Amino acid sequence: MSVVVFRSYPDRIEYAADTQISDGDLKLQSKKVKLFKLGSDIFGSVSSSKCCFELKDRLTKSKKDTIKKILDLSKSYPDQEFLFSSEDAEGTFYIKNGESRDITNLDFFAIGTGAKYALGALEKGATPEEAVKIACKYDLYCSAPYGVQVESEPTIKVL
Repeated sequence: MSVVVFRSYPDRIEYAADTQISDGDLKLQSKKVKLFKLGSDIFGSVSSSKCCFELKDRLTKSKKDTIKKILDLSKSYPDQEFLFSSEDAEGTFYIKNGESRDITNLDFFAIGTGAKYALGALEKGATPEEAVKIACKYDLYCSAPYGVQVESEPTIKVL
């Protein structure tokens, strides 16, 4: 399932994710599946890589009604979790099973099987990148390399 985390700073939002994709015993790496940016919006997703590709495809065609598109897609993929930060929607949201939770007031958040490790690291002051590295160390379903997205940057840096 993996891990995607975000931390809010006074001047920016940072996201980080691992890049492992698992399908049964098959493990693949994809640098821009779980974490991507369209315009000023940042998206993170864990569980089904098919859902991640489908979401990116839908949103690339049109950014209109972004939250509704994610909510609708999440109903078809009940195990899928999303983190979404948007200037248009003025906030950061956690989405699962057709439900949305505004987490704009939180300093950090994590989703996926590695979330418990990442949240502990974030609570102790880790950056999103450091939190993902810790999650990958302890969670079987997470692995390097890591992707980091800073709100002000145009592309994802893979470290």
